Amino acid sequence: MKFNLNNLRWEKLKYDSSTSAYTGNLRYTGGSVTVNGFIYITGGSLVSSGEAVNTCFEARVSSPGRFIRKKSLLNKRYAHAFVCINGYIYALGGFDNRDADGVAPNTLDFCERYSLHENKWYLMCSMNEARAFAGVTPIGDQFIYLFGGFHDYDVLQSIEKYDAVLDSWVTLYVKLPVPLAKLGVAPIESGR
Repeated sequence: MKFNLNNLRWEKLKYDSSTSAYTGNLRYTGGSVTVNGFIYITGGSLVSSGEAVNTCFEARVSSPGRFIRKKSLLNKRYAHAFVCINGYIYALGGFDNRDADGVAPNTLDFCERYSLHENKWYLMCSMNEARAFAGVTPIGDQFIYLFGGFHDYDVLQSIEKYDAVLDSWVTLYVKLPVPLAKLGVAPIESGR
């Protein structure tokens, strides 16, 4: 589905499973729209078994019903934060355990980024604290902020900032007012 800002309504998208590499069999994927007009879906857990996967798919915003397979993530993950800045998409943290009752979570602190130009994934600096289902937003062309999330069974209150130039994470002194997970965040421009 997509939200039409002109008429303020949700619209169904046509999905052609016969020509699409993505079959709709994943949950807890990462997804992002890039500035060059593509949608990327990464990772997730299989609906049938709960196993984590490392797949990556791309679709044009203008025709989102047809996904093509791209280079796979270096690591299996789901419930990861996902954002795009400066020609890279970032997969941050998440879980890599099987998503099933009675299976303990294994929260990831490692991160990777995908070069849109090279169709290649690269490892990057690990976060200071492993987290999944965190809120994420880019600020400008250099920084990524992560808010809250889960660390195994604990809900986090911390905020981390990634510097894409220095490839480093810093845990901020300021924290969320309460521990939060599965939250949405967005930057607000000053003066608006």
